[in-house]
Amino acid sequence: MEIFVQAYPPNGGKWQLTSGRGRDPVWSHNGDAIYFRSDDGNCVYAIDVETTDSFSYGQATLLFEGNYRGGTGSMFDVSHDGRFVLVKEPQAAPTTTLQVVVN
Repeated sequence: MEIFVQAYPPNGGKWQLTSGRGRDPVWSHNGDAIYFRSDDGNCVYAIDVETTDSFSYGQATLLFEGNYRGGTGSMFDVSHDGRFVLVKEPQAAPTTTLQVVVN
């Protein structure tokens, strides 16, 4: 899976933004960046984009990483003020041992 941008309606312009597998792209609310997750879902990246005269884009920048839940469809979003919403995987509960001694 890779991240592509194509003009609408299609006019021949199509750009591949990732080359190392990306998923779940989300546009920033002001349209100046595209956020996406790594293939394993544990890293979130940003790519600055310019759309006023023509389309251009920069290099992907790692924003943060963690143990986030994956699934079908986008599992994260970005609020209007730029905060990210992700579902974090629960940490494994510590195992405890119970010993019962009879007699």
